[in-house]
Amino acid sequence: MTPKQQIELPAWLREGLNGDPTDPMPNKRSDERYVFSMLAYVREEKDTGFGESYPAKIFNVSTTGLGLVSRHPIKQGLLLCVSPQDGKPPDFVASDTVRARVVYCKQTIQGFKVGCEFVAS
Repeated sequence: MTPKQQIELPAWLREGLNGDPTDPMPNKRSDERYVFSMLAYVREEKDTGFGESYPAKIFNVSTTGLGLVSRHPIKQGLLLCVSPQDGKPPDFVASDTVRARVVYCKQTIQGFKVGCEFVAS
């Protein structure tokens, strides 16, 4: 298995890699997950342009991906732009945005838990 490509993360997301490691299944993953709670906006990228934008909550981060909780189901394989929610409408400035592909989406009591892996721009 080849190692995943390391993506240059924006500063707001790199901060999460300094948090507390948390991984209930350490043998399942090759990279450590860190507790990181932040409100964010996600915007769907489609072949025809951009889809809708909606709020989500980041609950963990690693060097290769992140975990989200969303009120909306997000289709597996979909490409997302993730931007911090800082009290302003989302503007998705490239330097503050990270692209991620949805690996899984499952419904839970909290909403839809979405696992994403980072994608190079």
